[in-house]
Amino acid sequence: MGLGLQRIDLADDLQMRAINSYRQADLPEVPTLWIELAGSEAAVAHDLDLLTELMRDGGASRIELAQSPDDAKRLWRIRHDALYAARALRPGIKGLSTDVCVPISRLAECISAIKAEIAQTDLLAPLVGHVGDGNFHLVLLFDPTDPDETATGRRISQRLVEMALSLDGTSTGEHGVGLDKKSYMAAEHGPALGLMRRLKQAVDPKGIMNPGKIFDT
Repeated sequence: MGLGLQRIDLADDLQMRAINSYRQADLPEVPTLWIELAGSEAAVAHDLDLLTELMRDGGASRIELAQSPDDAKRLWRIRHDALYAARALRPGIKGLSTDVCVPISRLAECISAIKAEIAQTDLLAPLVGHVGDGNFHLVLLFDPTDPDETATGRRISQRLVEMALSLDGTSTGEHGVGLDKKSYMAAEHGPALGLMRRLKQAVDPKGIMNPGKIFDT
């Protein structure tokens, strides 16, 4: 029987640096997980013991447990501030928030590969995600008025999608599927995209529902 995992979120080292700066905190600037367990009191206690052992065996440098609902809210607030903290690394630059989803067995491979490509550029791209679902986000902080920065940001976004598809994943977990990632739908869905189009036309022949999303017509 598996652990009663309700949610697992990840922030990478750059995202943790951004959080520290934004919140005036001194959290370790290393990849960090937020883990929420669910179940009966006895089941959660059992799972917590097992999870703590696994984390220590995996080299966790710090484990902080929520002792009350208020503690849990405080810890999750750190995670929920991630987007604002990321944008604060370059004030005035919203950048592009993009994401993919891959099988959990390929998640570490995908993250390592895209971070290696980002490291070859000057791009700031904090990473955060709902990794319990195999889903993670990059906040690509490029200036849209700068052609070189924009080209780099768009290239990294494209490479992320290409990697995800090559690892049997999807081009999107949450963001951009209707517009920014419309061009990847054929590569991801193949002949099934034609069926989707026919179904859309059958129920919306005038194209008035969500016009221009995914399908041009």
